[in-house]
Amino acid sequence: MVTDEDPWQPDAAAGTATRIDLVRAWWTLTAADREVLALVAFDGLAPAQAAVVLGCRRSTFTMRLTRARRRLRAALDVGRGPAPVDDIRGRQDSWSEA
Repeated sequence: MVTDEDPWQPDAAAGTATRIDLVRAWWTLTAADREVLALVAFDGLAPAQAAVVLGCRRSTFTMRLTRARRRLRAALDVGRGPAPVDDIRGRQDSWSEA
């Protein structure tokens, strides 16, 4: 039997699973977190431009974006189990430790 499907195409299942995880994590975020992430990721705005859209200072927007990214990363990591002990991501608990 002949098919139009190319047998050399990579399996899309892994990419599909990643997208499903991302969608699930996305909807665990607050509307405010989704908004700041969308302004940068989907609309392609720079932090200064996004701050104008939201009517706040650039530094305020940048902090909101940083926090939203952390929450998205945490939501994605929930299904993956704990991070390895030698993983240094997220160890900075305050600016005084930087």
